[in-house]
Amino acid sequence: MIKIKDKYYKRLEQDLYNYKYLKLSIDNIKQDIEEYERADGVGAIDCDRIQISSTNAFSSIVENATISNMEKLDFLEHCMNKADSVIKKIDKAMELLEVTEYSIVTSYYIDNLQWFEVGYKVHMSERGCRYVRSEALRKMAISIYGETAVCLPT
Repeated sequence: MIKIKDKYYKRLEQDLYNYKYLKLSIDNIKQDIEEYERADGVGAIDCDRIQISSTNAFSSIVENATISNMEKLDFLEHCMNKADSVIKKIDKAMELLEVTEYSIVTSYYIDNLQWFEVGYKVHMSERGCRYVRSEALRKMAISIYGETAVCLPT
């Protein structure tokens, strides 16, 4: 049997535990992006507070606000794309699982059920469920991370 490196196994488990939250964060980031695009970030200018420098340097409040908004939008889009990438990889890897493996992985990690509840749901012992889960995660880790996740025999 092929063994998976611990860091990839734990990383996959963490991504599965956070699966629902990643999906929610994508929706929230989309909403934030829409709000930033609707708001231009520029309000009325109070000329009394503007300091005049002796260096003749040009500084535009509107320009600075626009650049700040663009940077925020870029950051939000980067975060959304990263979370979306993780979700897509997990979804593709889960498509390859057998029905029982899929049910055990989703029940334990995504639905947050206890092992006895998972066993009851799939009509297996807790020990059997843990073994199937390990095999499913092995398959998923290889499909997501490739052969870098595999421990080479010594």
